Amino acid sequence: MQFEYLVNDAIKFIKDNFPNRTKFYNKCQRDLSYILEALEKDIKNNTNIFTIRVGNQFWYDDQRQISSYETELEVYQFILSRLTDLNKKDFEIASNSINKLISIIKEGPDLSDPQSLKLQQSLTAQHCQRNWNYDIKIPEEDVDFLTKIATNMPTKQNKEYYDLIISTNLGFNRRIFGIAEDPFNTNSQKRNSQVYAPLLFLYVNNKDSDIKRFNNRIESYIKHQKTSVGISSGALALSAAQMNYRTGFCQCFNNKKLKKILKKYGIVAPLSTVLAVGIGHPADHAYNYNEFREEHIPPYNKSIKVFKL
Repeated sequence: MQFEYLVNDAIKFIKDNFPNRTKFYNKCQRDLSYILEALEKDIKNNTNIFTIRVGNQFWYDDQRQISSYETELEVYQFILSRLTDLNKKDFEIASNSINKLISIIKEGPDLSDPQSLKLQQSLTAQHCQRNWNYDIKIPEEDVDFLTKIATNMPTKQNKEYYDLIISTNLGFNRRIFGIAEDPFNTNSQKRNSQVYAPLLFLYVNNKDSDIKRFNNRIESYIKHQKTSVGISSGALALSAAQMNYRTGFCQCFNNKKLKKILKKYGIVAPLSTVLAVGIGHPADHAYNYNEFREEHIPPYNKSIKVFKL
């Protein structure tokens, strides 16, 4: 990277002028590398879009991801002051990009570029949402659309490597939440609230798949299954983010208990659950996406089955 030398110069500037920020040395070094790499691309391509896209990553869910930004602004001005040996055209591009970066950090992301918007949506899909708003119902047409996205994705030889259980039944989703635990990590119990979402996609082993035809290639089958689920769930999460939903992934389950739950709902139990994806709107902006709050979970309402003859 042409401007790599500026990373260390900027870190020294921070240490000399903002000594209280030195504990964030590694993060600062990483962020500065991203910014300077984007700046180089902007100069090369006569644009500011690369810096804009990096700057947008300082924001998530309309909230700035740094508590204060005074230090950052001083550092960016320092970087610009070190670029005066550039020719006039390149310096103007660099100045424009740096000023745009400062504007984004102060005022909010710039999503006027369609590709920047898509990148921001991919960042939304990256985060695991753990609290939900149960008052906002997900329309049936959205469920249908997301189902088609999940099932349309490519698989090896276009074969069915998984089944999908799709639920907007909060009673069912709450039960799945109760068994979403890692048997090797007791801290995971009642923490995987991403599955107690208004909409839940469960990817399960396909009970109808003829695994025997793979003979001794069971490992090959499992590999293809995981690849297929990964492709599908990634497209599902990105599509949900583009619809302004939040998502959360989970692959920790007590599968013995899962079989019993599915049986109660008339579903022949698969061998195991491969992956779960929760989808919905966040509880509110008072909590971060990764905060689990029991008080946000509505009380479980029992449903006694009544037979009338």
